[in-house]
Amino acid sequence: ERINPTAWTDPHDAFYVDSGITYSGSATSTITGLSHLVGETVQVLGDGANLGTFVVDGSGQIDLGSLTVQKAQVGLKYTSRFKPMKFDNDTIAGNSQGQRKQLNKVDITVRESMAVKVLDDKSSEIAIKWRDFVDFTDTAVPLRTGVISARVRSFPTDDPYYTIVQDEPFPTTILAVNTRYEITEPI
Repeated sequence: ERINPTAWTDPHDAFYVDSGITYSGSATSTITGLSHLVGETVQVLGDGANLGTFVVDGSGQIDLGSLTVQKAQVGLKYTSRFKPMKFDNDTIAGNSQGQRKQLNKVDITVRESMAVKVLDDKSSEIAIKWRDFVDFTDTAVPLRTGVISARVRSFPTDDPYYTIVQDEPFPTTILAVNTRYEITEPI
């Protein structure tokens, strides 16, 4: 198995499934060639959109029902997670280690990415807007390069955290993460 290129310019070509295949051809609602995944639940990226999960039948195919695709990536789902190290800050007054902190905001700089999620310390998803009001709703969401922001609210604790998750079949390249927090008790 070889990894495909990681610089996608078109979400239709993104290949972020495991043990997958690519279908490219006339519009179809049945994808074959999945005999190596019989009985498995697979994820489908069809024409640049996440079409969800399907179970591969005994003949090695899936039926998309009323949906049709001209290009699809089909394979096993996997999840990538990023949890930053503890937030400690050195100041003139001393180190903030052990002090209570409260998270406010996370800025994530991404390159040609889509559908990243941020989970707070209670594993609740924090909404991130991926579709702009000028994007057509009947087309794939364009890949984004730039800063995406998430308002993270946590209770003051000495070890606040969040997790960045990608569990959809889209590319994600994180270039930088900037976390804004307050020290809620004096150092």
